[in-house]
Formats: sequence, C-alpha cells, structure tokens
Amino acid sequence: MEALAKKALHIQGQMRANRANWEATWDEVGRFVNPNKDDASAGRARVKGREKHFRLYDGSAIHYNELLASALHSMLTNPTAQWFELTTGDPEINKIPEVREYLQKLVRKIHQLLNNSNFQSEIHEVYLDLGSFGTGVLRMDEDEQLVFRFRSRPIYEVYIRTNAKGDVVGVSTDDKFTARQIVEEYGEEAFGDKLEEVMKNPDNQYIVVHQVLPKEEYGDVDQGNPFNKPWASVHVLEEFCKVIRKKGFNEFPYAIPRWIKLSGEDYGRGPGMKALPDIRMINAMMKTTIQGAQKIVDPALQVPDDAILGRVNTRPGALNAIRSGTKDEIRPILTGGQPGIGLDIMDNVRQRVKEAFFIDQLQIRESDRMTATEINVRDDDRIRLLGPIVGRQYTELLKPMIARLLGIMERRGLMPEDMPDVLRGVRPEVYFSSQIAKAQKIAEAQVVTQFLATVGQVATMFPAAGDNVDVDSMVRLLAEFYSVPEEALRKPEDRDKIRQEQAAQMQQAQEQEAMLNESQAAKNMAGAQQGA
Repeated sequence: MEALAKKALHIQGQMRANRANWEATWDEVGRFVNPNKDDASAGRARVKGREKHFRLYDGSAIHYNELLASALHSMLTNPTAQWFELTTGDPEINKIPEVREYLQKLVRKIHQLLNNSNFQSEIHEVYLDLGSFGTGVLRMDEDEQLVFRFRSRPIYEVYIRTNAKGDVVGVSTDDKFTARQIVEEYGEEAFGDKLEEVMKNPDNQYIVVHQVLPKEEYGDVDQGNPFNKPWASVHVLEEFCKVIRKKGFNEFPYAIPRWIKLSGEDYGRGPGMKALPDIRMINAMMKTTIQGAQKIVDPALQVPDDAILGRVNTRPGALNAIRSGTKDEIRPILTGGQPGIGLDIMDNVRQRVKEAFFIDQLQIRESDRMTATEINVRDDDRIRLLGPIVGRQYTELLKPMIARLLGIMERRGLMPEDMPDVLRGVRPEVYFSSQIAKAQKIAEAQVVTQFLATVGQVATMFPAAGDNVDVDSMVRLLAEFYSVPEEALRKPEDRDKIRQEQAAQMQQAQEQEAMLNESQAAKNMAGAQQGA
C-alpha cells in the first residue's frame, strides 16, 4: 500500500505541475467573468462570505456569461424537453418497432430520474464554468434515494489527465479536511497509530488526494490487492503517504467538457478567455469615465487664498464665512471633460464582448410583422449556427454522462421490463434530440418533404414516377426525423392486417355491386322480353 501511495503522489505532482500555468489566467477570468469563482490561485486564502464584486466597474461580461449558460441549458439539457435518444448502432435493428418502443421507454425513464435528481442545478454551474474558464467538471455518483447524484466543481479545484488522443481519462483532487472530518469519513484507521497524537488538535487540516484513473496507470504496485474494475479510485492522506480508501468504478464517474482545446493543451479555453482583453479595457474605461463624470457633477473648487474662515463646507445648505472686504468667491474648476465619449467607445468594446459570448446568435430579432412560420425558420437557422459550437459538448459531456447513468440503472435493476431478445447484451448508444439537434433533423426532414412534393408534381404528368417512392419507409423516416414516439405509429403487421381487411371489404363490395348489376340486368332483360 505504501508503494501505491507513493505512485499516486508522484502522479499528483505531475498533474499539479501541468496545471500551474493556468491558475493565473483562471484568476483573471474569475475576477471579471465569474467572480463567484475567483479563487483559482492556490496561495489565496478563501474567506467565506467575502465580497466578490468589489473590484469590478462593469458587469456586462458576467451578464453575457449567464445568458450563454442559460441558453446552453435550454438548448442542450432542457428539463421540459426530451434532449437525447438511444440507438443500437445497427440501422436494421433500429427499424424493429419493438426495439424502438423499448429504447424510447428507456429514454423516458432516464429523463424522469434526471429531473428527480439534482442534475438541473449542477449542470447550470457546468455551463457557467464552460463560458468563463473553458472547462467544466461534473461528478456523477450513485445515490440511495435519488439514484443519481451530481456535483459540479470549478476546474481550479480539479486536476485532469488526458491520453494520447486528447480525451480526459483521469481526474484528481486535493481537498483539505480537518482531522475530525477525516475520522468521520474514513474511520480511525486513517491515522493508524498516530490517531491519539493527531486528535490532540482535531481542527488541524490535512490534504486528502483523491484520484480516479485507469487502473493501468498504477502498474504493478498493488499486485496483492488488484483493482477489479476499469477505473481505479485511490484516496491518499498526503502528509502520511498513506492510502486510506481504495475502490474501483465500472464507468468513468466524471464528465469533463471543454469549450475548445488547443493542440498540446489539456484544459479548455472559453469565450471569457477570448474576450478578456476587451473585458479588462471596459473595466478600466468605466473607472476613468466614472471619475470624469464625478468631476463634472461634483467638480473641484477654486478657493481664494486666506479668504475663507475655517474649512470649506460643500454640503447642501452649508454656510461658509469669508473675511470682511473680500470680493473673491469660491468657483468650480471646470475641466471640459466629456464622459459621453467614453460611453460611446465602451459601447463598441462591449459589442465585441457580446459577440464573443455568441449573444447575437442566442437572441432572435423579431418584428411585429413576422409570421409564426418566419419566426420558426429564423429560430432554426439561428440554432443551426450554434451547432459547431456545442458539438464538443455532445462527446465530452452528454455521452459519457448517459453511459454512466445507464450503468448505474443496469446494476440497480431499473431498466424497463420486456427487453427484446435482440437487445440482450447490447449497450445502447446515445444521439441527441436537443433543440439544436432537432433543428438539424428538421432540416433533413424538409429535404424529404420537398422531394415528395417534387415527385407529386412529376407524377401529375407521368403517373409511373410515383412507383419509385416507398411511401411506408418514407413515413417512418419522417417520424424518426420528428422524434415521433413509436406508440403513435402502427406496427407493420397491424398496418398490413388493416390493409388486408380494407382490401377484403373493397373486394366484397365490388362483388356485391357486380351481383346487383347482374340482377338488375336480368330484370331489365326479363321486362324487355315480356314487353315484346
């Protein structure tokens, strides 16, 4: 166990060194964009309850970051909409109605469990961190009551490790706990024979390093007690170089989304970093403009030498005594400053910051003459423009999260019953039906409907053209594009049965009509013969 602790602390040292250069940048971004999380510097004392905005003169960047986070929350993980779906990855299996119905039932179950957990509050914090620091952290754990429990942490509290492909495969933290808290969480054996000495000062703090890495990272240092799951979880009491807890995970319990990532870097960069020079400029200009406005509203005074008795009192209604015979008076010093010029320049800079946070794409411009159809078309176009921006969130945030949740549900026996045999042993894959994804799918559906309209026009002149269209397949394809529940569609066998019944009824009606016509013809013939 000592070898494992040394290996874990060695890895921790590497991860700390890899992150050191980022802390100063995160400090600046936190100060101007996300002041509630401006404690990135490891040396700064984190005082609970201290004022977070006292160094700011302009809060527009904070507002834009909140707008971006709210938009991402609405478009990617809207609690009132179904924002993801499941597939087997095999197009032929996906066409089986029973498979589609089961997967849709499973999706509704996951949405229900998510909305009953603390997911919505924690994911919003992730989006705030994405817009400011460029990297978010979401921990996903199993909970006895809620099934799922989530926790968001600012990136400056977390160290990450990536593989050769740039994917995040490891996370580590080093949190401070008092001796009393460590005993409560890990038991008295955490300190071993030093417990009595340590508990003389139970409020002293100690660092607990917690790492979640692929078990291969630790090599052969723990052959006597090997990890039996793909991901190893190690808790080390750093001051004593001692492993105090060790277990494993079947799935990686973290999702680490990054806004964008430069080649060779592990941590992401967000809009807040991109706009940081302009944000600094606005704050400096706002401070200067405020000072200029103060000089105009409450200007400095020009006071005659030795003409005023005592100190000058500038309060409203105040009296200032002057020496008898003095003709000089107190006058304001007018500098001729124009704060309005500063405001105009700041508006231009603020617009650049606004564009950096994609606010123009997030807010649709409407007019009183726009029809509902035009509003929907413009809204879909606007959403599609954001598609590339949030594409990374699908792979780094939402896919690993759903994979983790499916694993928890499977182990707890929460999967829906009546699973089709073809799905036995198959792990469903995730694809997204969020507002952005739906806008993209609707665009594909419009291609199909335009094709059908064109074929219909051609068929008016050449009826044989309609024989090229498989109407049943086309309807099912449109239902998939519009995310229509499988329960709303008839099963192929039921559809065919109805058609057979309709065909039989039509044939019977035709036969009855033919018999009626024959009978009527016979009567007419008989009447004609009698008349002859």
